[in-house]
Amino acid sequence: QKHPDRLSKVMSVDSLPFFGAMTNPAATVESVRPMADQMERVIRAAPEGILRGQQQQTAVIMTLSEDRRDSIVEDSIRSDRGVLARALKELMLTDIRAGLPAMTTPVWAVYAVDNSGPQGAQSSQIWPREYAPLPNVRMEPVQNSRHFIMYDQAEALNALIDAFLVEGR
Repeated sequence: QKHPDRLSKVMSVDSLPFFGAMTNPAATVESVRPMADQMERVIRAAPEGILRGQQQQTAVIMTLSEDRRDSIVEDSIRSDRGVLARALKELMLTDIRAGLPAMTTPVWAVYAVDNSGPQGAQSSQIWPREYAPLPNVRMEPVQNSRHFIMYDQAEALNALIDAFLVEGR
């Protein structure tokens, strides 16, 4: 948004302009802040066993690939707690929606669609709605996947990355 001359195009993989909009399109940074603050406190203070249990639940939400869940949990447990907590809080509190209409850089918004999962078909509504203000957006749903598309549908994601890199050369 700030330096459109520095990039010719962008691929966003399963991320929204504002995380809070996933559950509430009217969410604001201030309405999400109490949840972000609480999440940060919990991650910083939880005993390892509790954090491990929370991360195991999160891994189920993040990937259909059961064989990858343990590595997701282990990676998060090995991560620096303070960095993990702060990064997730910053993700939750970053809202770039206001600048979308003025963006000139083309964006491919790749997103996971898992009709069997907690979000169900909502992804097919949420992602297009949240990226709608962006004038040069190409929506690319990846079926039968959760957030970790690279685990659930590696071939499909790799094909999209290849197409993205070739387009506009």
